[in-house]
Amino acid sequence: MKHIAKIIGVILFTGLFTLFSCGDDDSTPASTYDIIAGTITEDNYTGGGTLTFEYSIDDGTTYSATVPTDLLTGEKVWIRISDGTNALSTDDFEFDWTGSTVQPADANVAVAEFTFANSDITINMDISDIIVLVIIQRDNGQVKEVDISTGATSDLFKFSLNSTDVTDLRSFIYHPVENSFYASTVAGSGGELLKINTDTRVATIVNDNPNDTWSGMADLAVLSNNNILSTVKNIALDAQVLLPFNGDGVEGTLVEFTGTTPTAGMGLVIDGNGDYWIGDYPGELHKSDAAGVISSTVALVADASLPSIDLTESYPQNLAWGADNVLYGTIFDDTNNVTYIVEIDPTTGDISEIADLGAVKHHGLAGVPRHTL
Repeated sequence: MKHIAKIIGVILFTGLFTLFSCGDDDSTPASTYDIIAGTITEDNYTGGGTLTFEYSIDDGTTYSATVPTDLLTGEKVWIRISDGTNALSTDDFEFDWTGSTVQPADANVAVAEFTFANSDITINMDISDIIVLVIIQRDNGQVKEVDISTGATSDLFKFSLNSTDVTDLRSFIYHPVENSFYASTVAGSGGELLKINTDTRVATIVNDNPNDTWSGMADLAVLSNNNILSTVKNIALDAQVLLPFNGDGVEGTLVEFTGTTPTAGMGLVIDGNGDYWIGDYPGELHKSDAAGVISSTVALVADASLPSIDLTESYPQNLAWGADNVLYGTIFDDTNNVTYIVEIDPTTGDISEIADLGAVKHHGLAGVPRHTL
């Protein structure tokens, strides 16, 4: 009996030891993880404000700038971008969260959903403007959005100057540093340069060409120093030149072209290498440097979508970068009096039709951020 009692005692002791040991294991805290706020890349963002991450742990019901901590495997966090006033959306911007160390449920949405799985998550994202192609009807100043997939246009707004709609617009751009539109008109004897508030659509004349030194300001582009470059005819030289202005409309030093002398059309864009592309009659594109030295010329070549265009009598009047750095232009065909919007390959000169605008003149083709419209 004593041996049996000892055996029973050992069994009970062992059971209790195991029970308490199991209890100790169950109480070991589970591993927790954190969010590490990385970078917001905004090289192609012009919406303003100070961009920050905001976080939600309740399925997007509420958000806070406070970073959640001690998150468990399987828990979710929703993250969005704020400009300090508003949460940004895909209405105006493109989002790319793929730089994060853990991929969200969808990497191209405004609110990214992340699920924790045994590691911290470093959040990196890239935000870019959605670029919209716009054009202006010359006779009434109506700014229109261009659907590049169909060529259809839809009315957006008009500018006003002294409570009157601005007409006879020739060129148009958005300046991100100034957060303003700029446009040229053929008003007066030589033309004027306007600065336009993006919220009120009210224009101010910043250069009224008081001495009539230039005329026919054909196109505009923003320089890397934030000045505005124009293609324009200099009256004294009786030649097309490059003429810069600062944001207040003060003229800089004109640049004459060498190598080739452009004559008409005079669409203008600047590419990522700093080269200038100049549209010229008849149906040509020149590549120039900042000193006006034209190094190459490519003849435009129409594809089957443009059976009626006569490029021997055509004027590339405006050039503009659209989404994904695609080059677009307006070409006026003097033979049939039609303005076309085309897509252009500046390397080969190949063009294809986006829209046939008929005989109603349109100018001011520009790629602008959707948040400005």
